[in-house]
Amino acid sequence: MKIGAYDALYQAWIWDGISAKSIIFLKNDIENLDEKEIIKLVKDSKFYNTGKVTYSKGDEFIFVNFHFES
Repeated sequence: MKIGAYDALYQAWIWDGISAKSIIFLKNDIENLDEKEIIKLVKDSKFYNTGKVTYSKGDEFIFVNFHFES
């Protein structure tokens, strides 16, 4: 799917009694954006409504997680 002009993966998950959603980007695809810009892309998308957002960067991927429920 696309978030803005960028390819991304939308994932719904449950781990240890917590459910959430994630938008996952290939790090190389969005290396020109900083953390605030990436989070804004997600918040401006149709997938995000409200609530806490977390950001993490791995070797190959960037994860923006939201809609946490326990």
